[in-house]
Amino acid sequence: MLGRLAKRRQEYELHPHDWDFRDPTPRRSQARFHSRSSDDFPTVPAPLIFRDVAIPYSLAHSSTAPPTFRQYPAPGHVASHLLLIECFYTFKADIEQNATLEDAFNALHGTQLRQNSGTWPQYLLVAIKRFKLWITKIEAIIRHSAVFNRFGTGSHLHGAFNENYLPPLDVLFIWYCYLQSPASYERLIASNDFRLLGTICFPWHVFPTAIDQATLDYKPSPAAKTLWEKLVGVPFDLEACLGVELESGTTAFTTHEADILELAVVQTELLERCHRHRWLRSPALHGTIARAMQRYSDAVLSTQPQTPWRTQQIPMVGDSETRSTHSLQLDLVAQLVLNTHRAYHGAWTAFARTYNIRDEDRPPPPSYEESHGKSVDKGDDLQISVSHDKCYCWICERIKDELEEKVVSPRMTALRQTPSQDDTDLKQSETFSDSSSDTDEPAPHLGLSRKQIKRIKAEIRIYRNAEVLREEKIQQQRDSG
Repeated sequence: MLGRLAKRRQEYELHPHDWDFRDPTPRRSQARFHSRSSDDFPTVPAPLIFRDVAIPYSLAHSSTAPPTFRQYPAPGHVASHLLLIECFYTFKADIEQNATLEDAFNALHGTQLRQNSGTWPQYLLVAIKRFKLWITKIEAIIRHSAVFNRFGTGSHLHGAFNENYLPPLDVLFIWYCYLQSPASYERLIASNDFRLLGTICFPWHVFPTAIDQATLDYKPSPAAKTLWEKLVGVPFDLEACLGVELESGTTAFTTHEADILELAVVQTELLERCHRHRWLRSPALHGTIARAMQRYSDAVLSTQPQTPWRTQQIPMVGDSETRSTHSLQLDLVAQLVLNTHRAYHGAWTAFARTYNIRDEDRPPPPSYEESHGKSVDKGDDLQISVSHDKCYCWICERIKDELEEKVVSPRMTALRQTPSQDDTDLKQSETFSDSSSDTDEPAPHLGLSRKQIKRIKAEIRIYRNAEVLREEKIQQQRDSG
C-alpha cells in the first residue's frame, strides 16, 4: 500500500505531459468501454458552442472599444472555423488516398504529378479553375434576396449565404484561402467589380448543419448541387470534371493560378497544424477559444499607442506611406482567430484600417510541442518540459480551464451534455485509490489540488475514449461500405 501511495504522490509531482492516463480499473472499464455506444459519451462538440454563430453587421465595430467586445469574430464563429478545418483535413486525406483519382491525374499529366508532390496540388489546380467559374457567376445572383439568411434590422439589415447556395468543398476551400490573403482578395473583387462578394461574410453559420460533426463529411443540400450545375455548367463533383476543358472564367483575374496555389498550400499547412491539436474534440474547447480570442485581442492592443483606449482616436490617413502600420505577432491559437476575422472581408478591412494593422500572410511560428515533433492530438509520448501556459495540448488546455474560474463555468455548461454518465466516470476515477489518499493535498508546481488533477485526468480520459469510439465507428462504416 505504501508503495502505491508513493507512486501516486510521485505522479502528482510530474509534468502533466508525463501523467499516466491509463484507466485505473482496466479490466472492468475496458469491458464497459466496448459495450458503450456513442450515446454514452458527451456530445462533442457541444451544440451550445455554436450558439453565437449568426453573422453580425460587417461594420459592427467601434474604435472606442477593445476588439474583445466587438460582435465579430465571436466564439461560435471560431468554433465553426475549427469544424471547417477538420472537414477540410478529412477531405484532403480522402483525396490523397484516392487511387482512382491519382491514376486519372497521372494519365492527364504524367511526370507533372510527381513534380507537384502528388494528388493534392493537382486537385487544387482544378479547384482553382472551378472557383474562377463560380465567382464570375455568383456575384450576379447574390443580389437576389433568396440567396441570403437575413440578420439584423433597419440600416444594419445584412445577409450571408444560406445552405442552398454553398459551392462544392473544393471551391469553398479556394475561396477560404483567398480570403486569408486580404490584399489578393481585394485585387480580385476590385478588378472584377465584385462589390457584394467584397462585403459578405464567409458562411460560418451554415457549417454546423452542412458538415456532419461525427464523420466531418461535407453535406451540401440537393438545392446547392442543382444551383451549382445550372450556374456553372459543370458537375458538382470535381472528379467528373477531369479531362473536361474548363473555361478560364473572367479574364480580369490579376492573380496567376500558381500564386493562388501558393496561398492554398500555406493554408493547407496551417489546417494540418490545427488538426494535430484536435481542439474541436477537446474537453477544453470553450476555454481554448476564449483564450485564443484574448491573445488575439492582446496582440491588437499591443500595437496601439499607450493611451486610454476609450479616449484614443487613431488617425485615419489615406496615404498608406504616411500612416504608421503594425504587424501582429501571433501564435497558432491567435492566428486561428485572425483567420476567422479575415474571412469577413468587409469587417476585416475596416478593422485593419481603423487599427492600422498591416496585412501579412506569414504563418505563425510553430508551438512548443510542434517544434519538438511531438504528437499533440491525444497527448501521446509527450515528454517535453515546458510550462503548460505555452502549450496547447488537451492536458495543458484543461489545466488552464481549472485555473481560470471565469472559463470553467461556461465550459462545464457547454460541454457537459450527459452529466449522469460523466459524473459516474469522475466518481469512479476518484474512488480507485486507497481511502488514505483522499486528502486534497496540492500539487504546488501546478497550483492544483489532487482532486482537481483527478478530475482533469478523468475528463480527458472520457473525451479520448469518445474520440476513439468515433474513429472506430467511421472505420467500420468505411469497411462495410
